[in-house]
Formats: sequence, structure tokens, C-alpha cells
Amino acid sequence: MIPETQVQAQDALALMYAAVRNMRLYPPAGAMAVLAVDRLYQTLTDVLAGEEKLIFTFSGKTILLCGEPLSPPDRQVTQYGALLETLIRFGIRSITLEKGLGRDELAACLEIIAGDPEQVKSEGGLPRLLAEKDLLHILIDQKVHAAPAGDGHRRISPGSDMPVEPFVRDIMRAFPELRGDPEQARKASGNPARLFDLFRSAAAPGPAQDGAEDSRCPERLMHMIRVLDRASAGMGREEREGLCRGIGATISGMAPEAVSLVLSGEIESLFGGALLQHIVSELDDIRFSVINEKLLSGGYQSAPSGPDPDAVVVSGFAEASWAKCLSGLKQAIAAIPNGADEAFLDRLPTASLPELSVRLADEDPDVLRTIVNRLSSRLHDGREDVRVRASQALAGIMEGLPRGHREALLAGIADRLVEWIRGEAEPAPAYEKICTILKDHVVNLTHLGRYEKAVPIVDVFARIRAGVPAKNVMAQKIAAGIIRDLASESLLGALFTEFYGGRDGKRAASGRMLCRLGEGPLNRLLDLLRVQGESDKRVRILQVLGEVGPMVMPLIRERIREGGAWYYLRNLAYLLGRTGGGGEAGELRPLLLHEDLRVRREALRSVHRIGGSGRGPLLLSALPAAEDPARVDIVEMLGRLKCDDAVVPLLELLRDRPFIALPSRADLEEAICVALGRIGSPGAVRALAEIQESGRFFGVQPYYEKVIVAASRALASIRSRAA
Repeated sequence: MIPETQVQAQDALALMYAAVRNMRLYPPAGAMAVLAVDRLYQTLTDVLAGEEKLIFTFSGKTILLCGEPLSPPDRQVTQYGALLETLIRFGIRSITLEKGLGRDELAACLEIIAGDPEQVKSEGGLPRLLAEKDLLHILIDQKVHAAPAGDGHRRISPGSDMPVEPFVRDIMRAFPELRGDPEQARKASGNPARLFDLFRSAAAPGPAQDGAEDSRCPERLMHMIRVLDRASAGMGREEREGLCRGIGATISGMAPEAVSLVLSGEIESLFGGALLQHIVSELDDIRFSVINEKLLSGGYQSAPSGPDPDAVVVSGFAEASWAKCLSGLKQAIAAIPNGADEAFLDRLPTASLPELSVRLADEDPDVLRTIVNRLSSRLHDGREDVRVRASQALAGIMEGLPRGHREALLAGIADRLVEWIRGEAEPAPAYEKICTILKDHVVNLTHLGRYEKAVPIVDVFARIRAGVPAKNVMAQKIAAGIIRDLASESLLGALFTEFYGGRDGKRAASGRMLCRLGEGPLNRLLDLLRVQGESDKRVRILQVLGEVGPMVMPLIRERIREGGAWYYLRNLAYLLGRTGGGGEAGELRPLLLHEDLRVRREALRSVHRIGGSGRGPLLLSALPAAEDPARVDIVEMLGRLKCDDAVVPLLELLRDRPFIALPSRADLEEAICVALGRIGSPGAVRALAEIQESGRFFGVQPYYEKVIVAASRALASIRSRAA
């Protein structure tokens, strides 16, 4: 065995384990099991193209490939050991796979091995079950498990040492011109060109015999095709493919009625499914549509065999339709460049796209990914009709996909969907569906701990719910429903657990998610902020709450009115300054008068940050009620703001001096002089000059030296600007 084939054979071992495992976990006809068997079959077909047989021997704790043991590193491969353990449970010592192996044979054998050994034993044992499946090219422990024919001979491929008379009899019965001539039939059995000539001649239209011949034609053709399928099992791949292609071309050239009659039979399994593909690929679009309509409507004269004819028709032709549709999709993608939006959308089979997408996800995910990427890029098109069609197509694709495939696609387009939701002024027909798809995506990301990916999605719903950006009532209602569904106890529990004790990166991201999931989580975070004694944890909460914006404002206003410890109120003032706007600045007025300097100064900083044009009036309204230490801070802020409206109140405050000036009064007067100098109003010159020149103002107690110095500097500043 050449090295490349050796590698392929080892790959087959791993794929064999994957197929057995998937058949245990999923229905044998399910997509996961079918895909696993297909991959194994393709690998085995590649190996047997250059080898007559492939032998796996299981000895002790090792596996031999055609008599050669696996290398020590290969023996450590987990899949090999798991497969070995499974086969040993059935008492299997070797498996021989011969050229001509069919997919159905392989699937039947794997389905038995994937079962419960005890159940297999109760049903008659492994040899009996294998014999019932008629496995011609699979030998277990070097025994052929095939049911005997009527004369006692076993049906095996031509060219072996076993009797071939059953093939000879089948060929003579199928093709009348060979009847009575076993030697010619025996020669034809290994000659693909001769077999095709026989079929083409027999399938040629002939005179009807009282109408009976036409009604028997499908059954006669199907019998010939089945015989050719068995006869070609031992041929090389190219010979078998050539025979299959010739048969397909012959059938597709018949009248639509005749093709419909043939397709209504159980044709989908013949030649490994390739025959049906060849027939359909040869049909032009018009004939394809006519035949498809006949099959789907039951418009054929001779009912197919089996208990459920409609199921046979649909399942058989659906596979061929799938291949033709897939080919059309690939042609559309290749022929229509990016940017030709309407042309691309026109070529998509919108009605059947959900069903096709499920197949694409399993069998050709690259094509599906290309379609989804091109559709998602159209969500930001300037034309509304293009956006509507693209969003509807995407919703149809995503809704029908299994979660795993859907999540894999969303990883690449979630950002585009979020931007589309944010930008649409009016909800499109697919708006709610895509919102729901993204909601499920958030749940999945959260369970995987990928909070940083989920935050932007939750953020857009939280902002729309809060009216930022402005949306119509329907969009806000949809967003509110999404947030409500996401704020489940299980999801919130996971997020708070991560926020309390997770790693730094995930802790911050989980906190950002919590802040966007409505009032419940926000109130819990604010409660935690109130009772948390450790400053670093309070800072962590402030960081995530500070990102939320208007959504948290109503709760902060309510908490300020309730009061609390100085550090709690200072933190609320900090949050208000980072999440509020000019309309919320008035909520800080009580904190400007707070007894604790740290609270007052944080409130002042927030007023300065968000107050806008209302900062001066707000500070002036608080000035009369404030004590001197608080007044100093307010006056300093008025000076930095250069508030002209503050000149008169500040001068009045200078005149309204107590008979006994305490040091705190001196601090206030100094601050007033400094503020007046910064404002630069000429109206303050007289008062400042009298302080500078006489040391007295209105005949009351002299000013402290630092007040006189401040007045002199302010006066100089005002005069220099006026010069």
C-alpha cells in the first residue's frame, strides 16, 4: 500500500468511528448521520480506486491496515481506540471492504455496529443481521454475508472466484436478445460498452401492443437499470460512471411522460444516487419544469410501487431537484458580481430558500455562507425594496437552520444585522423575525461566556426600548419584548455570577450586559453600589453603569431623592454627570448643598459637565441656601464659567457681611474677588477698588489681607482687558 493510500485508510478509521458515533446520537436518516456516512464512503471509494480490497484487522490493543500495524503515535489517536473498543464488543476481528462497495451496504453495516450488542444478540446475532442486509462487498472475519439466490449461488461481483451464474441469468432475462446465450451474457456482464448498447437498444421506442407495452415500459426499464447497477458493481469507477452517464442521457432524451414514469420508480438509490443526478442534469429548464409538475401533481399513468407512491416520487426527484438548484445557485453567485443586487436577488429561489438552506448547511456550507454574506451586505442599500427583500431572504434562511449552523453564520453577519435594526426607521416585514434570531444568538453567546460579542446586540435593543434613537411604537414594543425575554432568572444569574467573581475581561463584559437588561438588573447594581464597602468594587459598578446613558437616569433621580451615605451620593452624582443631559442637572441641586465636601464637589463637577447653559442659573439658585464652605465651591465654579449673571449676586454677598468675620467668611470673600476677576465685568470695579484702597467696605470690619490681595489682582485683570 502506497503512503498516500495508507494515510487515506487511517482517515477512514477515524471517519468510521465518527459515522458509528453519529448513528448512535442521531437518526440514521438525519443530516448528521448521513453526512458522516457520505464522508466515510467517499474516502473508502478513493482508497478502493487503487486497491482491490482494504482489510482492517483488530488484534489485541492495536489495528492492522492490510497486515501492517499502526505506528506508535497513531495508536494514541482517540478515535482509533474508541472504534477498536466498539468492534471488540461485537467480537469482530477483521473487516474487509472490497472494490465495488456501495454506500447503502456501508450504511447498513454501520447501522448494525452502532446498535446495542445485547439487542443484536437477541435478534439472532451479528452474522444473521449482516446476512439479512445482503452485504456483497463487506466481509466480517473473512466471511461474505450475502443472502443466497434461489439456486443456492451467492451474488457477488463478476471476476471473483465464486459462481457468477445469477448475474448471467439476470442479464439474459433483462435483455431478450441474449436469452439462451449464457456465454454472450457472461461476456457482456464485464463490458460496459456492450451493456449500454443493450440498454439503449431495449429502451428505444417500439410499436405498442394494444397499449400494453407503454404501461409496462417503466417497469421494464427499471428492471434493466437494476440489473445494470448490480452488473457494474465490480467495474472500475470510470467504467461504472460512463455506463451510468449513458443510461441517464438515454432516459432524459425520452418524452416527458416516459421520463416521469421512470422517475416515479425507486431510482434514487441506483448507481449510488448518481443516475438520478445525470438524468436531471441532461434536462433543459422547460422539460425539467414539465416533469417536475407531473411528478408533484401525481400526473403519471402508472403508479410507482411501494406503500406511499407520493413519498417515493417526491423523495426521489427532490434529490435531483436539489442538485439542479444547487448548480443554479452556484452559477448565479459566479455570474452576478457583488453590487448587482437586484439581479442576484432575482435569481434566488426565495420560496424554497429555507428548505434549500438546510441542505446547503450540511452539504455545501461555503455556498450558503456566500449567499448569506451577500444578502447581509444589501441590508444597508439605499433602496428600501432591496433592503426588504434581503432581510426577508435572510430571515427565511436563518429560521429554518439548526442552531449550530445558524450560530456559525451569525458569527459573521451579526454586526450587519444590528446596524440594520438600528438604522431602520420603520420595521420591515422581517424586522421582528431577525430581532428574535438575534435574541437567541445572545442567549447562546451568554451560555458560551462570550459576553463581549453579545453586548452590542443587547445595547441596540436597550437603546431602542429607551427611545434612543427615536423609533415608532412597534419597534420599541419589539425591543422591550426582547429585553424582557433576555432578562430571565437563569441568564441574569449567570451574568451576576460572572460579574461578582469572574475574570477581569469577562467580568466587565457581563456587567455591561446587565446594565442593558432593564430596570431589574440596574436596581440590583445600584443596591450593590449602596452597600458595597470596597472602593475597587464600587468603581467597577460605576464603570458599567456609566456606559448606559438615559436608560438609568430615572433610577438615579429616585435614588438621589432617597438619600444615603456620602460615598453613595457622591457616586450617584458622578453617574448623573456621565449619563444625564442638561435636563437632569437640576437633580444635582440638593447635592450642591450636602454637608460633605466630597459630595458637593462631585455634584459641581457633574453640573459643569452636563449643565450647559443652565449651569449658571442652577448654581445661583443654590447659592443663598448654602453654608459658607459650600458657597466657596459654588462661587469658584461661577467664576470658571465666567457667568455674567453672577456679578450682582456676588456683589450683594460681599455687602452682606457679618459683624464678626470668621476665617470661613474670608475664604468666601477671597473666592468672590477671584470669581469677579475671572468674569471681568466693569460693574465690579468700584467694589474691588474700595477693598483695595481703603481696606474697608461700607465702614465695617477690615478685610483679611488675602481678600485685599485677591481684590487687587481681580481689579488689575479687569482693567487690563478693558485697556
